[in-house]
Amino acid sequence: MRVALVFVAMAVLAACDASETGVAPAVAQQGGPGGALPEFDRPAVLTDRDRVIMAIEASGCVVIADNADEVFARSGVSEAEFRRIGAELVADGLADVSRVGVYRLETPYCAI
Repeated sequence: MRVALVFVAMAVLAACDASETGVAPAVAQQGGPGGALPEFDRPAVLTDRDRVIMAIEASGCVVIADNADEVFARSGVSEAEFRRIGAELVADGLADVSRVGVYRLETPYCAI
C-alpha cells in the first residue's frame, strides 16, 4: 500500500520535480502487452533505473494500487530509489501520471 501511495504522490510532485534528464536505454523483455516484441538494445549492466523500467514493463506498463507492491518488489531497489526513479521517468517524459492513481510507462516497449 505504501508503494501505491508513492505513485499518487509522484503524480502530484511530477510538475515540480525537474531532476536529471537523460533517457535511459530501451530495455525490454520478451512477451508483453502486445505479444512478441522486436529486440531492443540492452545495456551490458543493468542500472537501478533499468530494473525499475523492466519491472513496470513486466506488469503491463501500468502501476496501480493493485500491482504497486509487486512492481516494487520485482524492481529490487530501495523504496527511496524507486520513488526517485519514478519521478525521473515522469520528468524525462517516459511516464504519464495524468490519470489519478495510474502511473503509465511510455517506453518503446510499452508503445507496442
